[in-house]
Amino acid sequence: MRKFTFTRESIALGIIFIFYILFPNNNSSLDAFGYAGYVEYNKYLFKPHHLLSHAFLYGLIAPFKAMGWFTDTILFGKVINSIFQIINLIVFNRILILLNIPTKQRILFLLTIGFSFNLWQYGVENEVYIIPITFSLLGSFYFLKSLINKNYFFVVISGLFTAFSCLFHQLHFFWWLGLLIGVFLHNKNIKSLIFYTTPALVVPLGYAFVLIFYQNQELTISNLYYFMMHDFYQEGIAKVSYSWHGWKSILFQSVSTIRIFLEAHPNIFVLLKTNWLYFVPLLISLVIGIQLIWQFFKKEKMFEKRENNRELFANIHLFILIAVYLFAFYSYGNVEFMVALPFLIFLFIGVKFHINQQFLKQFILLLFVWNFSFGIFPDYYYRYYDDQKLVDYIIKNDDKTFLVKSYEIQNKYFYKKGVNPINVLYFGKVSKDSILSILEHKAIYTDIIDKPEVFNRAKIHAMGSEVFTFEEYTKENVYSYKGLYGTSRVYKILKN
Repeated sequence: MRKFTFTRESIALGIIFIFYILFPNNNSSLDAFGYAGYVEYNKYLFKPHHLLSHAFLYGLIAPFKAMGWFTDTILFGKVINSIFQIINLIVFNRILILLNIPTKQRILFLLTIGFSFNLWQYGVENEVYIIPITFSLLGSFYFLKSLINKNYFFVVISGLFTAFSCLFHQLHFFWWLGLLIGVFLHNKNIKSLIFYTTPALVVPLGYAFVLIFYQNQELTISNLYYFMMHDFYQEGIAKVSYSWHGWKSILFQSVSTIRIFLEAHPNIFVLLKTNWLYFVPLLISLVIGIQLIWQFFKKEKMFEKRENNRELFANIHLFILIAVYLFAFYSYGNVEFMVALPFLIFLFIGVKFHINQQFLKQFILLLFVWNFSFGIFPDYYYRYYDDQKLVDYIIKNDDKTFLVKSYEIQNKYFYKKGVNPINVLYFGKVSKDSILSILEHKAIYTDIIDKPEVFNRAKIHAMGSEVFTFEEYTKENVYSYKGLYGTSRVYKILKN
């Protein structure tokens, strides 16, 4: 029997996995609760934008639930993402081996990507962005094998995996398209395109199958097109989230670009005010950051061009990188669409250049200290608003009408009860006239008057929105609860 030995790569992957699996995000997003609710209650399992993501998770958790082993669906989703992130790194490492990247450099690349904030953040969250990367990386792996071995079988397998990635998230169309271009540029014949594109038939077939048997709709070109493009079009009009928002688009894209590698959030100031110990990682990070900047501008041979014959492979992944980045910009600087960028960056830079190892080691230390201290650990340890208590209060008072600040309340309620609340109105989604009309007949309970908040994306997006102060009404504080950001209060609003 062959004896198993721990390689340096496996030790690096083990370290990364420990920091993923032990620190899941306990301040989950609006989408994370919604997705968990879909799986928990077997509802909306096939969403057009990421067709198989929820059904896949439902299939994974079903046997555990049947045996009573794992009943926390949202935590299960986080565990699965952590596991798939390690699978992603394993596939990425196999690609680097085929590219003849030295072992030490491979390990440094693995640690850099593993501790990059955006990937780390979504690797410990119940979101839909980690698993499709697995299939896209497998597509790149077999594309590379086709370049090396000149075997059309690998072209077919590459096309199949990248097509499957599109079924898990439509954003990966750019990855599929990039490898399609690479296949043509390498082979320069129609035969290779046929081999690559034929497996992509699983995409329309998958959507058609869901449309007929899950949505119970007639299969027509119009119905199929609208279903596939549902998240981009509503009644034929592009959604507002996919448009130009002036300076806000530039700001969000800039912040999201930083967050590819480093956490950048007003939470950092809250943490520094909460506990002076957070100044320790702040100072450590500043020292490392200054050293890195000095090395980058002063040290020679920071990037040495590699001698290899894989220019096409590198350039194709640069094309995918640019396409995804521009689409994220088009999508209002959506950081979620940039999750795969660390892999794409190193599939280009790592192939083209040998990066100074001392620089990479210090950069990894900076990523770990900063991201763990100001992102991953706080997300795990604290409850920023602790609005689950508000959800519990709403459930206990289902005969009352609530006006709440955050739309997350709906998905948290849905995850807990399996239905959307019928007694809850959402700030920004209901008119002032409607609220005043309700107050003519009964009381409204709300948390919007002095809700603690930080200057985040949601607050910037809400700039210019109408403010409700209820100055002319009687206000009574009936319930309070604390989170890291401060005390949230529920007021009973009555007409004088």
